[in-house]
Amino acid sequence: MDKFWSVLAGCLIALPAWSAPDLAAALDGAWAIARGGEVAQARRELAAARSNAAASWLPGAPALSLATRNDRLTERRGAYEHELELSLPVWLPGQRQARGAEAERSAAETEAELRLERLQLAGQVRSAWWDAKLAGLEAETAAAAVETLQRLADDVARRVHAGELARSDELAARAEALEAKSAAAEAEQRAQDSQARWHSLTGFAAWPQQDEPPAPAEAANNAAEQALAARVAAAQARLDLTRSERRDAPEVGLQWRRERSDPALPADDSLRLQVRIPFATQARNAPLEGAARADLARARADQAAASRELALAREAATARLELAGRQEELARTRAAGEAERAALAAKAFKLGALGLPEYLRVAAAARAAALGAARAELERGRARSQLNQALGVTP
Repeated sequence: MDKFWSVLAGCLIALPAWSAPDLAAALDGAWAIARGGEVAQARRELAAARSNAAASWLPGAPALSLATRNDRLTERRGAYEHELELSLPVWLPGQRQARGAEAERSAAETEAELRLERLQLAGQVRSAWWDAKLAGLEAETAAAAVETLQRLADDVARRVHAGELARSDELAARAEALEAKSAAAEAEQRAQDSQARWHSLTGFAAWPQQDEPPAPAEAANNAAEQALAARVAAAQARLDLTRSERRDAPEVGLQWRRERSDPALPADDSLRLQVRIPFATQARNAPLEGAARADLARARADQAAASRELALAREAATARLELAGRQEELARTRAAGEAERAALAAKAFKLGALGLPEYLRVAAAARAAALGAARAELERGRARSQLNQALGVTP
């Protein structure tokens, strides 16, 4: 049975990298946790309802009026009067087309806002992804340092017992190992915190193993710019609608009346057709048009400001990626040099030509350089993701 569990554990460890989600799947998970799909569906249903209302034959709801009058409490002569009236609002010239255009622009604005919200969530997923990868790298490096320093401490203790090194060297090596264990515990805690944030955001315990590929320059089509452009178009459509609705909707009414003034006479039936046309007044229209103009002006101002900010963000992200590439190259060169120096120092220490303090210093520098090179590689990947985010590329 123990052998079975050992084999099973080995198989689980050997699972291929595709068992981890890709970035698109992680974004879908985060979108589901944020209930983005439900919100999107509700907003689309609202947009569809507004489009259906604009396509209706009537601009508003019809009304039915009932009225009756008699003399039962007064003269009691049997006189009565009954009225039944149906009122229907009718479209103003051009009003139906304006409402249809406004509903179409509002639906486009809704879709653009949903794409923007998904892109913003993608930025959070990307940030949490790289934070988790960096924390995991630091934890793995710290754990490897513990193993290395523990082996060194054991070797120093053996050489002290053999009379090759002083007792102070054994204490120094043991102190280095203990300090490395403390640093490893802190790094492991940071890694667990980062993994918990990733799991809370996406619902996945593992994170993507493959780096995000760079997006082509022509892929720049930021959802923020689309959302702002859609907002301007919707604001313009609302202004056009306000101008087309200079008055309340006219009403056409059809009334049927039955009345009798004397019980000896038969009841009289009559039909009446009436038209109600509200007047257009400045007191009604000026505030509505002013609010629509202000909304359009704000939308245009926000669009201009955001366009400048997005252009600067793309330039900054491009510069960060170039800098990260240069820093990675320098870090790799430094790590290679420090590794070679550490190897020479290890040989000298074994031969007794180099003291323990100097060897510990050289070895620590080599580990720091190796970590710096690995971190620089991750930071280059982060910079690539940040550029994709600035370009508006959704995984």
